[in-house]
Amino acid sequence: KPSMIAEATANARAAAAKFAQDSHAKVGAIRRATQGALEVNDRDVASPEKKIVRVVTTVEFFIE
Repeated sequence: KPSMIAEATANARAAAAKFAQDSHAKVGAIRRATQGALEVNDRDVASPEKKIVRVVTTVEFFIE
């Protein structure tokens, strides 16, 4: 679970950086982060040992 949260945070920072770049700004520190749903589901009926995991994380950054 911690590695999934780290990946989600890195993805959020990358998305924020793209928005900031388009407006000639920079992404600062995390202002607030919350974790919502964490879902673990079977990938398909034929292989229940393989799972699809979805974590919902909301991250707000300061913009400089």
